[in-house]
Amino acid sequence: MPYCTSCGKEISPDKKFCTECGEPVEPCAESIEYLPLEHAPFILPSDEQPPKKQLPKKILIFVAVIVVIALAAFYVVGLPMITGAGSSSNVTPVPTKLQTVTTPVRTYEPVVTVKYPNPVQTPVSAMKTMVQNERSDGTYLQIYNNQRKYDFGAKEIVTRNITNPPMYIHFDVIPRMVERDILVSIGTSAEHMVNSSFPDPTAWFEVKVINIDSGGVVDSRGFNREYSITTDQEFMIMKSGNYRVEMSGNGVTADVQISIGRS
Repeated sequence: MPYCTSCGKEISPDKKFCTECGEPVEPCAESIEYLPLEHAPFILPSDEQPPKKQLPKKILIFVAVIVVIALAAFYVVGLPMITGAGSSSNVTPVPTKLQTVTTPVRTYEPVVTVKYPNPVQTPVSAMKTMVQNERSDGTYLQIYNNQRKYDFGAKEIVTRNITNPPMYIHFDVIPRMVERDILVSIGTSAEHMVNSSFPDPTAWFEVKVINIDSGGVVDSRGFNREYSITTDQEFMIMKSGNYRVEMSGNGVTADVQISIGRS
């Protein structure tokens, strides 16, 4: 049976107002049941409740150690087995042998000076000896004898009308020498620098005999270029004529002698 929420008086279920104090009866009051005090559950205050049971620390530490050991065993043993089972090949990899490449050590010896011999010089021919002998006894007349340097195509010209041939021309060339350091290796020995001295490859000398009347070249001799590397040369013009002898060169010192027959 419901009770009045204001005065606590018991109210009949069919009543909408309390007969004692006149308060209206709330709808929810019908579902409320009050238990006698002796039947109410006994609840201790929070500070008086018994402590909850907890596991001992030794058990917790033991369990943690077991978990760590199990994880380590899985990564060391179980994981490789699982990975290997998923592979389609059971071939054991063979370690590759690394090749050791040895780089030869390049050493350099002190600079060595090497002097190359002068260009090939031909011995005095029998013709030159004959001309010298005949010149001494008055058979030949020397019309030119000069030694000078030729650079950058410098030119010297001698003209002569030869009525009593032959005309004998002799020249001796001394090319300019140059020095250069080069790296050489002989056999299996270490490379070393060598200071070499050799004729300047740009040095040259030319003697050209031209017929003045026709303008044609009768004969020409020289050193380097399209000529030989012989430095001591001689030749003769055996026919009479009006000639121009042109001497030119670069990087050389030339000694030229021209002789003609006496009339």
